[in-house]
Amino acid sequence: MEAEPIRTILFDAETRRRRDCAEERTGKQSQKLESAEEAENREKAGAEESWRQVGAATVREHLKRLRDLDLEAQDRRGYLAHPQRDEEFRVWEDAAAWPEL
Repeated sequence: MEAEPIRTILFDAETRRRRDCAEERTGKQSQKLESAEEAENREKAGAEESWRQVGAATVREHLKRLRDLDLEAQDRRGYLAHPQRDEEFRVWEDAAAWPEL
């Protein structure tokens, strides 16, 4: 078996060192990329949750508005069926009047 020339041994060692450095850089880059992707996913999830909350708030607000409109319509029907009489509030008008000086 022939001995390998020293140049080949050094070349192989240098090639291995560069490959290891490249793999290490690639590993660090992939870790950074994974971290960035995780942060982006968290941000997207947060944005999606925010939109869900906005949507839920909008639905709640709409339902409240519909409930208020229903109550107003119910009051209107009640006052049309049984209109106010002047005597009902005369007592309160006397109590709420400004005192004479």
